[in-house]
Amino acid sequence: MRLGRVFSMTAACAVVVFSVLSATGCSDKSVKAESSGSQPRAIENVNYVDGDKTAAHQLDLYFPADKGKDALPVVLWIHGGAWVGGDKQPAPITSLISSGYAVVSLNYRLAPAHTFPAQIHDCKSVVRWVRKNAKQYGFDPNRIGVFGVSAGGHLAALLGVSNGNKELEGNVGVVGFSSDVQAVCDWCGPTNFFTMK
Repeated sequence: MRLGRVFSMTAACAVVVFSVLSATGCSDKSVKAESSGSQPRAIENVNYVDGDKTAAHQLDLYFPADKGKDALPVVLWIHGGAWVGGDKQPAPITSLISSGYAVVSLNYRLAPAHTFPAQIHDCKSVVRWVRKNAKQYGFDPNRIGVFGVSAGGHLAALLGVSNGNKELEGNVGVVGFSSDVQAVCDWCGPTNFFTMK
């Protein structure tokens, strides 16, 4: 029960952060109305690295039931798990979907089998994948935010502070598109590894 409340509060925090993303510098048309409460649409287990069918390179897509005609702002959800565990499901999507966001919940390669920077390379690959596939899925490629908890929060923060950093870009999956994000919500992700025990 407590974990459910934590995720609900986290999702509410993300909605506030990403509401700013939706409204900042955008026309009135781009701010999404509340969903009617219908069930969101989901597409699960999409591979974001061509030719790689492993679960580590899969994502799930969630859309409001009544999407409308305008391109949707996108929130990437990055799971926690100390970089060694966790999965893209379950994703805390209810508040985000009901507020008019598309949600992309992603898996990434886990340690110790895959050492850093494999995890951030995968996250950046998903951002590029979203931009490449924006037209197909109705995403707004100029409004991509990221939200993560624990290890996922660390990766979300790293996505935000590494915009334009070629050393952390990697060449996994889609290339030729920007991996920059416009908003970050780091829910309890570590940011100073010198103080970790």
